[in-house]
Amino acid sequence: MLKIFQNIRPISAIYVLVIGILLRLPAIIFGGIEGAKIEVSMMQGFFALVNQNFTLSILMGLLLIFIQAIFFNKLCIDHDVIYAHSYLPAYFYMVISSVYPENLLFNPIMIINFAILFAFNYLFQLYQGINTSKLLYYASLFLGTVSLVMPVYYSGIVFIIVSTIIFKNITLKDMLGIISGYLFPALIAAGVYFLMGKQYAFPKLEYKLQFEFTSRFNVYVALGVIGALTIAGLLKTGSNYTKNNIKTRRITLLMVAYLAFSVLVILIKLEQLQLFFPILTISLAAETAYFLLGNKSRRWKEFFNYVLLATVFFSLYGSNFQWK
Repeated sequence: MLKIFQNIRPISAIYVLVIGILLRLPAIIFGGIEGAKIEVSMMQGFFALVNQNFTLSILMGLLLIFIQAIFFNKLCIDHDVIYAHSYLPAYFYMVISSVYPENLLFNPIMIINFAILFAFNYLFQLYQGINTSKLLYYASLFLGTVSLVMPVYYSGIVFIIVSTIIFKNITLKDMLGIISGYLFPALIAAGVYFLMGKQYAFPKLEYKLQFEFTSRFNVYVALGVIGALTIAGLLKTGSNYTKNNIKTRRITLLMVAYLAFSVLVILIKLEQLQLFFPILTISLAAETAYFLLGNKSRRWKEFFNYVLLATVFFSLYGSNFQWK
């Protein structure tokens, strides 16, 4: 099965979409969930409108995840994030994004992940050593925008600084680019609210879903498999580190740095793991793809892939919630 994704032919992108549809098809066929809804203070009307229809919410979510997967895959190819070009990063992005039933529905983190991917688009260009302060400004601008919704991402300024140090010696101009990029969205938001005579307050991002989970074990198995594949990918990355060119080494370190940062965010927001889990998807998909690409045994590759698919499907439809 993995063979159909181990190339860069456009048809493989269609197969990624097919996998996403198949993972969501039982949910669409069996219908909505009792009392399922999402309440978000920011853009509340828009999210509420989409999530009034269960099928529309799933299809909207699928469309966004598919676009993100293809964009992420393009970044991996353009910047040699993984040593072999293929659609495996997009495939694993789609699969890992489907772990929790809650994340099949259209939700705010899907929008936030776009901003994070755009930030990576600029960070990956740091190896060129051209206009680095401008690149850092735009990367910080996107993460600063995310911070308006998720204040914990203000700590991402440390991640941006570490990312800069990975590629070059940081300068005062670079620091000014980072700080101004982070502060600009906050200043704009504060100015708009001031003109409206209101005080800005960070919106609350939370699910209010009335799922009737019967066993957390279902999700834990999938998380365990994803965690094991990610650790194997990190070990493979470490063992192959000196074999890569300097550009790939630095981009690899950047991905590891983001994985560490996003894990810290998850630990801070552990009580809302279902909501914030998708921010891990970028790093998890990259490391999983790296491990399976480096595995020379086709049988073992397929075995790990089918185990991953089976556990993700089990996490969705094992016994996690009761259908109408």
